[in-house]
Amino acid sequence: MISTRARNGLQIPKIVWLSSYPKSGNTWFRSFLSALFYGEVDINNLLSDGHFSSLTFYTRINDIDCRMLTHQEMQLMIPESLRLYCKHISSMQFMKTHDAYQLNDKGEPIFDTEASHKVLHFVRNPLDVVASFANHLNQSLDKAIDLMNHPQGSLVPMVKNGHHFTHQMTQLMLDWSSHIASWLNQSELEVHLMRYEDSKVDTFKAFKTALEFLELSFSDEQIQAAIDLVAFEKLQRQEQERGFVERQDIDGTFFRKGKVGGWKEELSEKQVERIIDMHGDVMERFNYKPE
Repeated sequence: MISTRARNGLQIPKIVWLSSYPKSGNTWFRSFLSALFYGEVDINNLLSDGHFSSLTFYTRINDIDCRMLTHQEMQLMIPESLRLYCKHISSMQFMKTHDAYQLNDKGEPIFDTEASHKVLHFVRNPLDVVASFANHLNQSLDKAIDLMNHPQGSLVPMVKNGHHFTHQMTQLMLDWSSHIASWLNQSELEVHLMRYEDSKVDTFKAFKTALEFLELSFSDEQIQAAIDLVAFEKLQRQEQERGFVERQDIDGTFFRKGKVGGWKEELSEKQVERIIDMHGDVMERFNYKPE
């Protein structure tokens, strides 16, 4: 039987998807959940039941070495794997993903509807995502924009000789706009949108609303105490002192600035134009397009 940590009264044995394009607030909210349930935060042991792309997760469920499967074979296996996982858990689970919502070759949602509770989808101004994403990838701003604008943008290299050669599957994100559309336009799963900027302006309101959407009940005092524990400066300090296992570039930083509007000091006019030309319509929808 698959083991799982006991949850504080969360008697819904399904998965909550914490979905986002990278560098959009996903890790901040997972830190908040950790503070809420554990009463403390260790950034290297955040409340999460794995990453959707983890081959180790599927290997444990299916008792086979999933590195030997092609990406297409893995996608065919995922829905049943998630259903099997949920048969052996007794409480709500939280799982992070940067993948776009998609169907496998059988036309099945890879984020299986039966195994899923709800979705929190985190969105951040793509102009602010650029510099943070570039830092995370240890690449130039222009390279980060190339990836954000690529219709088949993905994280983790594709398979080698038909098989996986890392501990993660390829994470197909699509371009920034298409990634958001894939989650918000599907009708199988109930989605709550969390704008990073709203969370910065009124963290208590944003996080409490998210908990209510997930049907979780906590007192205002518990929520505020957890928010206090995940102040950006505290997360930064932990990374400086202990490192962060999710940081891709070992010489860089994950918790970089967390500012709203920092792009004005970091992007050139041409770089801003490249993002707006590609994503202007979606940016306008979320009030991200500069005047």
